[in-house]
Amino acid sequence: MSLIPLHPGTEFPFEQVPREATRPVSLEKSGSQLPPLIAYVGPAPRKQAFFLPGRVGGKLSAERDIPMRKVAASIVFLLLLAGFIGPAAMAQGPTPSPKTFLGTAPQAQGPILPESLSGSFVTFDPSVGGDTCYIPGTAQTFCLRAESFTNDWEYVYNLWERFPSDWTVNNVYVQGTPYCDSGSFGSFSWSFQTPPYEVNIAHPRYQAYTDHCTAYYCFEVTSGTGTPDALVSWFWDGDGYGSPPHWPCSNDGYAPPGFTCDQATQPQAAIPPCVLPPIMLTPPEIDVVGCPYQPQEHSFTVWNNAGYDTNVNLTYTVIAGAGTCSGPAQVSVPNGSSLPILVNLTPQGAPGDTVVCQVYAEDASNPDNNDTSLIVKDLVDAISYWEQIATEPDSGRMDNVLAAYDGLIWSVTGYGANADVRTYDPGSNTWSTVAGSAPPFGVNYARSGCHPYDSAVANKVFVYGDTATAGFTGLWSYNMDTNVWTNESPTGTPPPQTGIWAPAWAYDPEADLCYMTGGATAPGGGNLTTVYVYDPVANAWLAPLPNFTTARDFHAAFVVNGMLCVMGGVDASSVVHSSTQCYNGTAWNPENADIPAIPMGWWGMGYADKWHAGTDQQLWLVNGADAAFALIPNTYYYDVNAGQWVEFGPLASGTFYRTAAVNLDGDIYHIGGSTGGFAYSGLSDHHVQIICPPPPSFQAWKEAPAQAAPGQVFSYTIVISAPALVDGMAMTDPLPPGVAYAGNLTFTEGYAWYSPTVHTVFWEYHTKAAGTPASVPQPAEDLTLGRPAPLMPAPAPLTTPPEVPAGGNPEAILDDFNRADGPIGPDWTVHNGFCNVLSNAAVCGNMGRATFNNYVGDGNVAEADVENVGTALQYTGLLLNYGAGSSNLFLKVQNQSGGNQFGHAACYTGNNGGPFG
Repeated sequence: MSLIPLHPGTEFPFEQVPREATRPVSLEKSGSQLPPLIAYVGPAPRKQAFFLPGRVGGKLSAERDIPMRKVAASIVFLLLLAGFIGPAAMAQGPTPSPKTFLGTAPQAQGPILPESLSGSFVTFDPSVGGDTCYIPGTAQTFCLRAESFTNDWEYVYNLWERFPSDWTVNNVYVQGTPYCDSGSFGSFSWSFQTPPYEVNIAHPRYQAYTDHCTAYYCFEVTSGTGTPDALVSWFWDGDGYGSPPHWPCSNDGYAPPGFTCDQATQPQAAIPPCVLPPIMLTPPEIDVVGCPYQPQEHSFTVWNNAGYDTNVNLTYTVIAGAGTCSGPAQVSVPNGSSLPILVNLTPQGAPGDTVVCQVYAEDASNPDNNDTSLIVKDLVDAISYWEQIATEPDSGRMDNVLAAYDGLIWSVTGYGANADVRTYDPGSNTWSTVAGSAPPFGVNYARSGCHPYDSAVANKVFVYGDTATAGFTGLWSYNMDTNVWTNESPTGTPPPQTGIWAPAWAYDPEADLCYMTGGATAPGGGNLTTVYVYDPVANAWLAPLPNFTTARDFHAAFVVNGMLCVMGGVDASSVVHSSTQCYNGTAWNPENADIPAIPMGWWGMGYADKWHAGTDQQLWLVNGADAAFALIPNTYYYDVNAGQWVEFGPLASGTFYRTAAVNLDGDIYHIGGSTGGFAYSGLSDHHVQIICPPPPSFQAWKEAPAQAAPGQVFSYTIVISAPALVDGMAMTDPLPPGVAYAGNLTFTEGYAWYSPTVHTVFWEYHTKAAGTPASVPQPAEDLTLGRPAPLMPAPAPLTTPPEVPAGGNPEAILDDFNRADGPIGPDWTVHNGFCNVLSNAAVCGNMGRATFNNYVGDGNVAEADVENVGTALQYTGLLLNYGAGSSNLFLKVQNQSGGNQFGHAACYTGNNGGPFG
């Protein structure tokens, strides 16, 4: 490319100027090649009315020959930092990338060199780290090498990469130091184009005239599937300078919305599959948090790579902590296929404990083919995370003002495709547009407002002129009940400025006052330290507060413990601040004295406060830009009770700046903002919080002899009293040293057992057996555990009934058990486990069974009466005494699901052998 000689006083037209610089400028010298910014402090660009379409006239003074395109870049940077960019007219829709241009391609002064980004590509390259092959359902890291080429001075702004749709991207980072042969890289950030598999990497490459740049991007993912390779599509976003291709893509023709690929010659990045084991469980480990005693289902996948169809046996074992873990006992998986399974883990313990369930899968035809996965659950008192919600209509907006009113989120105003007011209903996860709601001044850069939600005018939102929008001056209100905009005329002395750029409003619900803090007198960084006080109920300006110390705009403001506090923001010198400062009612305390500095220089964030269960007030900062003007992907909150900042993590929908947040019914919501430059967005998120219920509680006491002599066998009872039986209730009763367990443990509800290993009796209550629905909640009741059964006199001998002839009917009852609780009696022989009389019924446990000693029947007729108590898996069994040992017949009738019927019956041989019949 040729250079245009510039001489002092020379006037000339120039083209292809970035949108931010489209107005006449005058510079005495421009000798630097400063990169364009991703984040801007001013309004969006516009074309002045006197400019020809696609061209800008200007006058430059220069001392040396410099490339025209790079002069424009330098102009952009200087203008942005000085805040000289003029007011904006409406752009035609959102800008699809952080940097775009209004003009046509420049006319080169010499021969046109083609192929601006030709040959640029992305390929899988594990040489710098990460995994070498993918395993479906597994958390892995894959590194891709992205190389760009130019021989026409083309910049690169963004790189999109799209994984298969069943993959999940969890994080993206730069591995090593990116490099160019001659040029340089800007700052790095990433966001989702389509969660969770398609990402937009914003990492500008300021390439020289002929250049080659390389960066390694590593993706932390949960791998999905491939065919067989997992193919990653890619798309380069050039600056459109010179000749095409400006937007090369992978050879599948992939392009993100709003773009068109102009060269598709290089292959997709291909990640190969690993050699898989015959039987495989994925993921190998699930690490989650959960509430104590609350069941949670977790999804695993069973894979069969054995070369034949097979059944896979599954077992579930709690190997650390306490709890129950269950799932299907067996699944049939065809060769080369997979099958999802759900595993239910109900952890027991207290917040801070960890419960681990081991899931074991084994080929039923070859036990050597097996695999193991784990569920590692950390118990907490609350669960919280970001979830993406419905997208605001018309691509949303940036510099947006939000309110929470009447159960809805109100997107009141800001900069976007149109000026309509919109509402979001969290109950239906839907947006609606309020007809005829646009303000008279149209789209704007209000950025912040005051919603006096706890006052007599809670139906209004107040905003102040932005210095940049025609007709938007002074104080305005929007009435959410009447859909009316009003240019207010408060009493008192208004601010001297009719517009303030990017202030931060805060509302004091105790005093019912609105505070407008900081901002700037013109678009750009902040130059104000003022605090204007507005009484929305009286519609009056009150005396302003004293000025705070550091000028700032695009900052946050809160009322905390009766103090007004400001934090973060950027000043007119483009210095980004992390400091905080609070007003104590009479004066401003020193910076960072009441609230520690926020974790980084931060501006353009969304901000809102809430009262979180278990803590006092929380001050939330959502996304924004840092001191390098790069987007911040994370969210933080300040825990007022703990006095510390807590990093919470990224939003689900992406990364934004000049964005907004609001508290609706105790939940924080993020709405819109810009994904870079003036690319306004409607992507939105909800911060979900689940407060764990208290653990099951009950009262328990012992009824036992006051004393016992050495060697004496005695009984005692533990009585458990609870308002209702809750799944997961548990009790332990360690036996004291010197006391031996004598047997005959009985229980009336749940399940109890003795462990000789720890010399302790355990009791648990569960309403749901594996594969069965939960039982109906139980009423208030007392439960009794006996250990061992009370020693009672033997009952009177029973008269043996006559033998019933074959085909006959029983003539007598063998035993009605209508006697005091205790051993089942001398007329019965107990096999395995135990059998006792309890509440005029025979109760057996630990696989116990009892046979009547003096009666031999023909096995054709038998009767047993049972009571249906509404709990799962009840059964009664009769030993029919055909022969002995393995030929013995055992009849079992079972209530399988805790319902109202004993609907399952089967015959067994021997000691509860396999069923038949």
